[in-house]
Amino acid sequence: MDKQENKGLLFNRIMAFLAGGLLVFAVMSFTVVSSAKKENAVLTSSLDASRYEAGRLLADAKAQYASRDYEKAKESLNALFVNQPGSAEAVTGKKLLADIETAESKANKKWDAASAAVQAKWIKNRTAELRAGWDKDRAQLEAGLTDKISQEWETEKGKVRADWEIAG
Repeated sequence: MDKQENKGLLFNRIMAFLAGGLLVFAVMSFTVVSSAKKENAVLTSSLDASRYEAGRLLADAKAQYASRDYEKAKESLNALFVNQPGSAEAVTGKKLLADIETAESKANKKWDAASAAVQAKWIKNRTAELRAGWDKDRAQLEAGLTDKISQEWETEKGKVRADWEIAG
């Protein structure tokens, strides 16, 4: 065999390898990948169904209402109304939404009435905390001040005496 035939044989083998690879890729795309996509679609729909299940959304809203998290309770109820509008839970949820809005309004009014007094008390307590910290720092500084002055006197005593003698 000459070199030309060897090159042709090598080229044919490379082309056959590439064609086989493309064939395997195409078969996998049509079988494995398409079945995985179908399974993914089924799982996604079941996840959406469980995420937007009417009973779960209503139970979440009730729990959030009980813990006075009115915003999250309203979000759960809105998800219920959007995803399960005709369910019996949606009817119960509308009644619960009215209760939530009433409770939220009462809580806001109560806060508005009490906020000035709460703020004044908080400011008074915070001021006392800051002053206590500053008083502690000042006491430490003053305790160290006497020691520092005594040390400086010992180092500067000779110079002060010389200045005193010149002046005096």
